Amino acid sequence: MKVLHSICQQIWKTQQWPQDWKRSVFIPIPKKGNAKEFSNYHTIALISHTSKFMLKILQARLQQYVNCELPDVQAGFRKGRGTRDQIANIRWIMEKAREFQKNIYFCFIDYAKAFDCVDHNKLWKILKEMGIPDHLTCLLRNLYAGQEATVRTGHGTTDWFQIGKGVIKAVYCHPVYLTYMQSTS
Repeated sequence: MKVLHSICQQIWKTQQWPQDWKRSVFIPIPKKGNAKEFSNYHTIALISHTSKFMLKILQARLQQYVNCELPDVQAGFRKGRGTRDQIANIRWIMEKAREFQKNIYFCFIDYAKAFDCVDHNKLWKILKEMGIPDHLTCLLRNLYAGQEATVRTGHGTTDWFQIGKGVIKAVYCHPVYLTYMQSTS
């Protein structure tokens, strides 16, 4: 544990990530439908277990700033808030609308492939606009710079390739990415 702590301190100080921590193994998981169609798969990314400790620290630091930016009604990706709370809110709103004989309309948005299409340059700009300190942005920027992946299937593993856009779901910074998606849509 002391070694991991020392590595995390070094990353925090230098803002440089070990290259092994910037590598992912993508595993395509079939959904329903024709297995020969690429769109019928979703992909999970396996990342270094040790990197998750540093990512949790980074998330905690980012969360302080992001919480100020998110509206109070936003429950996704926030500690102590969940789906049940939102369902209860919707029920209450529906009851009030019925009580006062008012029409009500709901709009639910599902950002398709939201984490796969994040443009890094736009993300850095949004982080700056949100007031995220340069040190935290630099840590994220350096995490994604030179990021590599390979795809593993039952037939073997591909060569390593560079990743140019998108964010890893396991990076635990979903509120930041949610804000990004809302800002770009």
